Amino acid sequence: MRNNNYNRPSAADRHQWKMERLEVVGQMILKNTEDTVLECGVVTEHIDGSCYKVFANGQELFASHNKKSNLWKLWRSK
Repeated sequence: MRNNNYNRPSAADRHQWKMERLEVVGQMILKNTEDTVLECGVVTEHIDGSCYKVFANGQELFASHNKKSNLWKLWRSK
C-alpha cells in the first residue's frame, strides 16, 4: 500500500546527503560516542547510509553515525 503523504527525496536532496556523508571521511572521532573503542578513531570510508569504516585502536571497525545527534556507535547487525 502506498503512503500518499510521503514525498520522495529529490535528486538534489540525495546529492546533499551524499556530500554531508563524504565530509565525515577523514575526520577523527573525539567525542560523542557510546563505545570508547571509537574514541580517537579516524573515519576512513563511507559504506552506505549511516555505516562507516573507522580505524581505531589499531583495527578497522564498522560504526554508525547519527547525523542529528552526532553520535557514533559500533555497528550492530539488526
